[in-house]
Amino acid sequence: MGDLWRKEKSNRPKKSNFWVKWGHVLFVEKERIILKSIYIHTERPEDTFQVGAVIGQTLPAGSVVCLYGDLGAGKTKLTQGIGSGLGVKEPINSPTFTLINLYQGRLPLYHLDLYRLVEPEELEELGWEDYIYGEGIAVIEWPEKLHGQLPASYLKIRLDQMETATEEQRQLIIEGIGRAGSELMHLILANLAVLKNIKISTR
Repeated sequence: MGDLWRKEKSNRPKKSNFWVKWGHVLFVEKERIILKSIYIHTERPEDTFQVGAVIGQTLPAGSVVCLYGDLGAGKTKLTQGIGSGLGVKEPINSPTFTLINLYQGRLPLYHLDLYRLVEPEELEELGWEDYIYGEGIAVIEWPEKLHGQLPASYLKIRLDQMETATEEQRQLIIEGIGRAGSELMHLILANLAVLKNIKISTR
């Protein structure tokens, strides 16, 4: 899959002014639809962490994970789980005074929290494309602030508090954007089978 990531990234526009159009991705193999999205219901923050750990164990070099959701939806908890799956030992927290934090595991983890981003020029000064298109793992909170400058393939995860549910219950929706993103989603689904007490469905 690594070659596929690099091939798709090599064709990206240097400066993109278009907005990404969201929607379900249909992955077709041997003339049949395999998977559009994965739905996960978690009861506790610890469950969200465990889902993140499985994702972290699955991610190949060069992966980009975009996290969507309101404040308090669990994006940082999921990122902490991804870091755990990557073998990161130090605590992972949302950047306070910087937009990007670097952690070292089996692959470098670049945690971008763009909530406080005011002007796109702030990211240009940091050389953000080196993180997004590098050989590590980039996890982006509030990716909508990139104004469509995302790679051709990435993993899109939305976290929401479930309606008529306890305060800690969440729904995670995982979608693979682009061919490599779709293939990665299939690998993650297979590996999620180890989580016996978490509700998982596909559509």
